[in-house]
Order: sequence, then structure tokens, then C-alpha cells
Amino acid sequence: MAGQACMLIYNLAGKQPKEKAAIIRKLYGYEDRSNMGRYRYEREGICSKIRHIKPADNTIICPEHESRKIENFFKSHSINYTKWKILLDEAL
Repeated sequence: MAGQACMLIYNLAGKQPKEKAAIIRKLYGYEDRSNMGRYRYEREGICSKIRHIKPADNTIICPEHESRKIENFFKSHSINYTKWKILLDEAL
């Protein structure tokens, strides 16, 4: 089943390392540990809530109707990105 998707390629050049890490955490989520690793918590990011493929660094492929959430995130954090509409052989 083929489907329409968007490939978003973003660029974090010019951002401080601390800011880059915060953006990546908000985008993909992360694992938080407390009490010297005794407890683990999965913190969700934007991509945790949508179906996506991450074929390379700085590249996200997601369904076209869900790309708006990621685009809004990029705009709110002043991240330069390029959007390509693509067709997939298989549905996400």
C-alpha cells in the first residue's frame, strides 16, 4: 500500500551544543534515569507520537498529514529545514 509522505531535512548549524541537545530531546524524546539508574523513565518527544522513519541524521520521513507538527516545532525554534513531498512503496 503506497502512501504520500514528507521528507524533512533540518539543519542545526549555528546552534550551541546545549541548544542542539535540547532540540533533539524535544524532537525524539529520551530516557531519564534517577536514583543512580534504579528508575528509568521514557520522556516522549514529538516524533514519539507520530509514525516516522529516520533514514539519516537530520532527516525525518513522516506521513504528509502529520508533518505539520514537526514543521511548527522547527519554526518555533528557528530551525532551517527543507520539505520534500515523496511517495512511499509501503505505508508508514
